[in-house]
Amino acid sequence: MPPDKCKTIITDIIFITIGFICIFLYYIINKNSISDSLFISTSITGGTLVAMIFVSLFPRLDTDSQKMYENKSAIYPFLIVWTLLLLIIYCANKFFNLNNNTSNKLSWYSLLFIYIGITATLFIGRFFNIKLKYFNWRLTSRSFLLIFIVSIVENISRNIISKVLSAGIYPSSMFRLNSLNSLPIFLLNALFNAAYPGIFEEVLYRGFLISGLKGIGLSDEKCNVIQSIIFGIAHVMSWGAAPKAFILYTAAQAMAGYLLGKVYFKTKSLTPCILLHGLMNVI
Repeated sequence: MPPDKCKTIITDIIFITIGFICIFLYYIINKNSISDSLFISTSITGGTLVAMIFVSLFPRLDTDSQKMYENKSAIYPFLIVWTLLLLIIYCANKFFNLNNNTSNKLSWYSLLFIYIGITATLFIGRFFNIKLKYFNWRLTSRSFLLIFIVSIVENISRNIISKVLSAGIYPSSMFRLNSLNSLPIFLLNALFNAAYPGIFEEVLYRGFLISGLKGIGLSDEKCNVIQSIIFGIAHVMSWGAAPKAFILYTAAQAMAGYLLGKVYFKTKSLTPCILLHGLMNVI
């Protein structure tokens, strides 16, 4: 096995293991039994692990001639936009009690207005001569197939593991859809989530941040670990007045970010990541 491949596998195993431990500890702190904590942690991390393995084993994409955008200056717009994001989330929680638990009370057009405003902050990159067109946006049939299957594999694996271990944390259905008759709603939700948080978070974390980290010479593995951890931490305040121990549970978001990062390095394009982000949010 090539050294680079071996290094990637070791990094994947360590990252998933730490994520498992964090989620396990979170449920223990919240006074769940050891068996229930073990079951839930295994189902969450297991689904991500299976999806990561699938991405690694997926036949090589025709992206060898393509290069990911690398520019160390991309760190600056990332830091500015990320700081603005945290400030917006804090103010939304503090003054309007608006977070992931309460946003469903708002009308869809009110949310759309907020999302468009947040996404517009990405244009700050232009002040550092980093335009969105510099990133690769190509979507091939093979990369589309990859992200569609990954989204299904991740969810099915998680549910199967949960059912095998009798954790029962997803009892309603194999998917989050209420019924197969809700396909139009599913497609609309997928497109809505691809637009936000898909476009915003993929450009911010997999675009600006990874490009900046690659620009200063970090390896793919280090870039992916760093961006996924920051991605996870950013979700702490998104759920309102969560207990301090909730920072452990952000390992689940970090693993999702890690999976999206692997897809980015596989396809070298942001569009597959945006679509996968939307699918993962609704499946």
